[in-house]
Formats: sequence, structure tokens, C-alpha cells
Amino acid sequence: MILGQFIGIGLLVGLSALGSFMSLIIPIYIIGLLGIVPIVIGVQKILSLRLKRKTYSRQIVEDRRNNNLAFTEVTGGDNIGVYTPIFAQYNHPIEISLLIIK
Repeated sequence: MILGQFIGIGLLVGLSALGSFMSLIIPIYIIGLLGIVPIVIGVQKILSLRLKRKTYSRQIVEDRRNNNLAFTEVTGGDNIGVYTPIFAQYNHPIEISLLIIK
């Protein structure tokens, strides 16, 4: 399980580093708008929770049983939305590597 976490984070960082090369075509300030992605994901989750609360009590009991494993859900969109604009500010692979190591 721990190895899977390292692989997952590594893939997210790798995708973000590759995505940072968009700065060669797109201005950095536009790439910075990717930082809105985590906010949109959070608002979407809040709205889905509010909609679930309006269901019947039997359904709420089932949802509580299913939410016991909610911590295992992984969404990488928020990580990519944050990492890519940061990496886009640096235009040399060595700078990005040093940033990842930090």
C-alpha cells in the first residue's frame, strides 16, 4: 500500500512536470489558472454531500457504511492543478528536478 502511494505521487509529479512544458506555448499566467481546479473539486464534493443528505434515512445509513473507506479515494486533479503552475515557472529541467527533490 505504501509503495502504491509512492508510485501514485511519482506519477502525479511526473505528469505535472510534463504539463509544465505547456509554458513554452501558453503564457504562465494562464497556466496559473489551473490552481482553480482544487477549488472546483472541493465545491463539487461539498455539493454532492449536501445532495446526499436530502435522501431517505435508509440511504444515509448505507452511505455511512460506504464512507468508512472514503479515505482511500484518491483524486490527482488537485495535485496536478497545483504542481503544474509551480513547475511552469521554471524553464530548465535541472530547476524542476531540484524543486521535486525539495
